[in-house]
Amino acid sequence: MRHFTATFVLSLILAAPAHSEPVQFDFRSSFLLNLHSFLYNAAQSPDSLRQVTWETPPSTEEMQQLQAAVDYYRANYAKRHPVFDEELGYITDTLASDDQRRDAEGLALPQSLAQALHDAAPAYARTAWPAHDRMNRDWIAKVRELNLSYGAEIQERASTWLGHAYPAGIRVDVVPLTGTRQGAYTLDEPPHSIIPSAIPSYQGLAALEMLYHEAAHAGAIQPLEQALDKAAQAQGRDAGDLWHVLQFSAVGAATQQTLAAHGIAYTPYADSKGLYAAAWPQYLAPMKAAWLPYLAGKMQRDKAIAQLVKRLPPRAPAPPAHD
Repeated sequence: MRHFTATFVLSLILAAPAHSEPVQFDFRSSFLLNLHSFLYNAAQSPDSLRQVTWETPPSTEEMQQLQAAVDYYRANYAKRHPVFDEELGYITDTLASDDQRRDAEGLALPQSLAQALHDAAPAYARTAWPAHDRMNRDWIAKVRELNLSYGAEIQERASTWLGHAYPAGIRVDVVPLTGTRQGAYTLDEPPHSIIPSAIPSYQGLAALEMLYHEAAHAGAIQPLEQALDKAAQAQGRDAGDLWHVLQFSAVGAATQQTLAAHGIAYTPYADSKGLYAAAWPQYLAPMKAAWLPYLAGKMQRDKAIAQLVKRLPPRAPAPPAHD
């Protein structure tokens, strides 16, 4: 931050988000949402229940009850994603409504789903939930401590670079595994993140970065995404997932710089996972040419966006219409 020119500092001040209060994270370890996530995750692959490390080994009857629920999830939900499937997102929010509730009966859910959860709940509560809840609460305690020390600074840097405030508050449900290939995911109405406690790459300082990465999905990233789309349309380019690449880069750099100011070395999540080259190689050159200079204070935001889009591939032509 010390290398910003006076003009660039002024531009950042003028573009800074109006809301700068720290995000209020409402951390939860909810029984029903954990049961749902457990079944949804198990439904992603055959024989997954045989690979579970149980708190207490299930009886034959309990294993049958759990397997029946997994089979139901595999038939109805396994190929759907809670962010992109409206019903599954609604189910996620509904099951997170009450931490202490152990039975889905009476909730506004499909009756067959409520029955599957009802039948599996006693077996899950005895064989897996105690260990899952401890794991979740241990993760929450560690992240809370890190957030108290560094969170406000990370948020300030990230929201300035993204050009928009973070949400005032966001519910964060913690489950061992989410069942999605991305790991964590966020629903934005109302702001609600689901974050895994059992994945190695979501531990320690990386957990703090991913907490703010997920929270950025609930509003902070939308103006940048819209600016990219508008510029791409004007230039006949395809912005694709560039917004997500820039989100990873901005929040990762904000975390890295904040920790460096406190004498802590940190490699951002996307860099440590080789995520850019693996998932988005087409965006590496535009990011290095324009976005990284912007984060370093060497380029203004509007120019960076224009330069990013200029380096994107042309939009594919629309297929011909058929009569």
